[in-house]
Amino acid sequence: MAQAAWEWKLGSQTWDLIQSCWSDLQESLLRGQSPEKVFDPLELSRNARTKQLDTQSRAWVWSQVRLRYRAQEKFPGISALYWTEAGLEMATRKTVGIIKAKYLKNYTAIVDLCCGLGGDSFFLDTPFLMGVDRDEWVLRLYEKNMTLLGKKPQVVLADAEFMPLKKFDCLLVDPARRSSSGHKHGQSAAFSPHPEAIVKLARNCPHLFLKWSPALPHPLPSENSSQMYLGEGDSCQEQWVIPGHLVGPQRVGAIECLSGREYWANLEDTYLTLPTSPPQAFLYEPLKSLIAAKLHPHLARSLNIAALDVNTAYLTGQEKLNHPWLKTYAILKVWDCSWNQVQKEIKKMGFGDLTIKQRGWGDRAPQTPAGRSCPDNIFLVFCLVQGKRNVLLVQSGAEKL
Repeated sequence: MAQAAWEWKLGSQTWDLIQSCWSDLQESLLRGQSPEKVFDPLELSRNARTKQLDTQSRAWVWSQVRLRYRAQEKFPGISALYWTEAGLEMATRKTVGIIKAKYLKNYTAIVDLCCGLGGDSFFLDTPFLMGVDRDEWVLRLYEKNMTLLGKKPQVVLADAEFMPLKKFDCLLVDPARRSSSGHKHGQSAAFSPHPEAIVKLARNCPHLFLKWSPALPHPLPSENSSQMYLGEGDSCQEQWVIPGHLVGPQRVGAIECLSGREYWANLEDTYLTLPTSPPQAFLYEPLKSLIAAKLHPHLARSLNIAALDVNTAYLTGQEKLNHPWLKTYAILKVWDCSWNQVQKEIKKMGFGDLTIKQRGWGDRAPQTPAGRSCPDNIFLVFCLVQGKRNVLLVQSGAEKL
């Protein structure tokens, strides 16, 4: 990108124009217009504020408005920043960032490697902060975002694998998980920095915090680290590997970011197995962060409840539990017969368009038959029960019928 184009995109007059277009968007939404209508290319080409701009400049202004609109869900209250499509998708959510910042509050010199647009840096309060990225345009956006938030980090254009970092007491590492074409890598070997480089960084700086995919094993030695799985109810946002001295080495925790609730156990507890049982009076669904941390067997043992199957996280028991780490459902009906028979019985009940939950089923769950709308708290659960496929009709917030 030419230097003049960078200066225009990040200039104060362009920022004021983005702010004005954002105000126009808010007014249009208040008048009842849909976002789809507001962002229609034909409508944007007619907008009086940007009509005089060339195509690329107009696209930049409205891309910032559109991305800010999307960012409100992920960054409520601080969405008025600079965004890119990939940067917004990869940035740490506000709720997650606030939790992580609590574990970093005692560090006085923090380096955010692969800083991106700044999702991890937004919430840090430290005397010295440095953002490092190998993409110059992304680094410029990071610096502008931090300025908008009243922070003044140093910025360094460099590859994280080759930074001399011994003098800093804390490193944040968030490896790039996308190729240059934007495709997301599913294997850690394709991450940048490479896992071997991350291990080398950890040797030079023991106080290394690593953001990692919840579904993948991290590369750091377990004897010196602990793992946190940060989630929000039905989703596990990320795995965070932290220095072991903060919570004790070889510990595993599930963190619910909205409530701040934490569940910790020893690493060895993640290898527990549970007795299995046919469906009893109630079905219990652990929150996703607890499942990702493999701590649901530890919780189940403490509550004396069983698993439906050794390969799924659904639990069952006789009591209606009101537990912060479990969703509880009354089991109304259990089928272990063919799906055709299940469909017939559901149709007789008059149920249709049921919400489906699925775990361990293997194939994609079938569609429910058409019928009258069902209450929002009734679900069909496709799962394994002691090695066999079952379908359960369950209801949340209800006593056993």
